[in-house]
Amino acid sequence: MMRIIGIMLAEIALLFGMACAFKDSACMPDSGNSGQVNYARPFEPRTRPAFLVLPPGAVEPTGWLRDWCVAARDGYTAHMDQYDDEFKRAWAADH
Repeated sequence: MMRIIGIMLAEIALLFGMACAFKDSACMPDSGNSGQVNYARPFEPRTRPAFLVLPPGAVEPTGWLRDWCVAARDGYTAHMDQYDDEFKRAWAADH
């Protein structure tokens, strides 16, 4: 019984490997499409990333997330160093 399970797992691994090999060769970007990238890169990666890196400030929170961010900025979390000197030293190397 264990031998049959081992053979089945080996077959599944082989089929998965073949599927991945065919998928990679079919989904490889050709060098002619490199002009469509939004941000320049020093080299063309093997596969294109799912997300592009955005510059700072490109995304603004809205709704409850903005309310939470403003509360954290204006509340105790952002001003802990004003309440106790120990918080001022929290990021020091000798702390």
